[in-house]
Amino acid sequence: MSGHKKCVVSPSIREVRSHEVKSVAEIHALALPNDFLPSLGVNPLEEYYAYSLELGVENKAKLLGAFEGERLVGFCQIAFDSISFTKIIKVNTLPSLFYSTVFRPQVAMNGLIQYFHAVRFNEGGAEIAFIAVAPACQRSGIGSMLISVAMEESREKKINWITTKTANKNLSLYYQKELKAQVIKRFSAVGQKYEILKWAVTP
Repeated sequence: MSGHKKCVVSPSIREVRSHEVKSVAEIHALALPNDFLPSLGVNPLEEYYAYSLELGVENKAKLLGAFEGERLVGFCQIAFDSISFTKIIKVNTLPSLFYSTVFRPQVAMNGLIQYFHAVRFNEGGAEIAFIAVAPACQRSGIGSMLISVAMEESREKKINWITTKTANKNLSLYYQKELKAQVIKRFSAVGQKYEILKWAVTP
């Protein structure tokens, strides 16, 4: 993936395909370097998003990508049911998990705290689990496009509300201003302050 190329055309939004999972993992690692999953390395990230595609087959999640031609420039993972992170913690992931815990304890602790503050799903709800745009393409409206499509997908599934979690204050303000989201919970991790937001999916 050429993550440093400038965005020059309006992207199209569609579901990510299995051969594009690596590009999703690369964008996640570049755009959200302080997340817990990137601290485990690219392979566990790829395994996580491959697992997300499996959930898509079961109608439990959808992985949307923003594409300029065939180049992925952003993505949004929307979950319609709980996602089990234990599904990707395999034997070959344990060395990375150990390394992260020992050498990046702040990131590991943040991951643990977020796990205990995970969204509890009720009938009629969905969660934007991850959304990221390639650094060269940020502030170009791609994130808004992805959210709009995610909301349309939710309407089709008769979802009543969407939640998301973020430590990005500007993103939180966007949700509140543009989507009329309400902050339903705040919590602190090591060096980060998170907000959980919720908004209605209107017809």
